Amino acid sequence: MPNKSLEFQHRSNLLKVFLITGFLLGGLLVSPASTHTALHLNGGSPNSSRGSLKSQPRGNISSPSPRKIARSFELSGRVSAQDDPSAPVPAVITVTDGTLHGSSHVMGTTGLSVASTSTGGAPTYVSAYNTVCTVAADGSITLLAAGSCSITVSSLGDGVVTSDAAHVVVTFTVSADLLTPTVSASVPAGTYRVSGSVPAITVVEDSSGVVSYTSTTTGVCTVGSSSGAIRFVSAGSCSITVDVAGTDTYAAGSATATFTVSADLLTPTVSASVPAGTYRVSGSVPAITVVEDSSGVVS
Repeated sequence: MPNKSLEFQHRSNLLKVFLITGFLLGGLLVSPASTHTALHLNGGSPNSSRGSLKSQPRGNISSPSPRKIARSFELSGRVSAQDDPSAPVPAVITVTDGTLHGSSHVMGTTGLSVASTSTGGAPTYVSAYNTVCTVAADGSITLLAAGSCSITVSSLGDGVVTSDAAHVVVTFTVSADLLTPTVSASVPAGTYRVSGSVPAITVVEDSSGVVSYTSTTTGVCTVGSSSGAIRFVSAGSCSITVDVAGTDTYAAGSATATFTVSADLLTPTVSASVPAGTYRVSGSVPAITVVEDSSGVVS
C-alpha cells in the first residue's frame, strides 16, 4: 500500500502550510501535472480537522481509463484563530498613561513611570537606551542623561488565551539640566516722594524669558504686571519683584528692587516783619522778626 505526501495551504489569512499523508487503498495518486486536486475541510477540534481530498484528470490525459480518486484523510495541527474562536490570539497591551509617549522631560525630573495592562499576563519593561534612562520592573523610570528614552512594554502571552509575544514602545525626550539665569533689578539712586516722579525699573537677565512684575508692598507702591510701571501710594519701603519665566535652556529666575518713598514736603509758614515806625538813614535800624514752622535754616 503506497504512501504519498501532498503539501497545501490552509485557506485562512495566516496561510499555514500543512503536510498531508494519504494512504491510497485501491490505486495510485494521479500525478499533479495531470490532475486537479480539491481539498475540503469539515471542521474538527482545535488540534485536528477532518476532510476529503478529491483528484481528477486535467484536459488531455492519455490514461486508458481516466478516473476520479476520492480519499478521506485526517489533518493534524492547530487551525487558525480565524477558523477556531477558542484558539489563542495575540496579547493586547494598553499603556494607561498616554501622555508619556512623545513628551519631553528635563534631567532631574522624578516620579516618571510607564503604566500598562496586558491580556497576556503581567507586562515587562525594557529600556532600549539605558545610557539615557533605565526602567524598573514596576515601570518606574530613572533619567540618566540627555537624549531619547525608549521603553519597550512586552507581554509573552499565557499560552491559553493569548499566544505570540506582543509589545509596544513608549518614547520621550530627555533634556539636559536647565541653566540658572542671571537676573538683576534696580532703580536709579535718588529721593522719591509720594507725589513726585517715579523711577523706571532696570532689568538685566540672560535667559530671554518672559519678564513679569509684582509689588510685595502694595500699601506703598503698585506696579504693572507686564509694563513694570510703578505708582506710589504712600511713604515707606517699596519692593518690586521681577520674575523671569523659564525657557528650554534656562530655569526660571527672579530679582527684587527695593527703595524708599518719602512723604511729600510740607509747605512751611514763614513771615518776616519789623516794628512799625519811621526809620531814617542816619537813625536807628529795626530788627527783623521771622516766624516759620519748618525749623529750617533761616538766611
